[in-house]
Amino acid sequence: MVDINIELEVPSSLSSMPLWKYQKYMKIVEQNKGLENEEAIEFVNRKLIEIFCGVSLKDVMNIPMKSYNKISTILSNAFQEETPLVRTFEIEGVEFGFVPNLDGISYGEYVDIEKSLFDWQNIHVAMGALYRPIIKKYDDKYRIEDYDANDSYYELIKSMPLN
Repeated sequence: MVDINIELEVPSSLSSMPLWKYQKYMKIVEQNKGLENEEAIEFVNRKLIEIFCGVSLKDVMNIPMKSYNKISTILSNAFQEETPLVRTFEIEGVEFGFVPNLDGISYGEYVDIEKSLFDWQNIHVAMGALYRPIIKKYDDKYRIEDYDANDSYYELIKSMPLN
């Protein structure tokens, strides 16, 4: 018997999970939608650990059962946490702020949010319309960049915290 030692980091909250990993996971979920058999469910559960803990699927299979169950519980609990609105966050030195006045958004912003808000593979487009780089800040108030439908921040916004 070979003793395998696997070190992995298990994110315990949505704030430590980037959006792109959730998009990757949701693609797997969608591909297996409607498959109610135990094998499909177990595959999706293994992919959850692979994606969010950054280990190979082969390494997931080598995790001791007790640890596997604990990791699954930690991830499951993270997805159950309350998620209040996060007004600002930082990615790679760029501070992003939530649209300060939703009633004042443009038609273009509204269209991009509406068409991509419930599409996990394009949710970063909605998030790019809702969160933009802060250009001025005064205490807890801020001003964000004007909206640009061809936003160069879409790739960066994929790294935003999932909460």
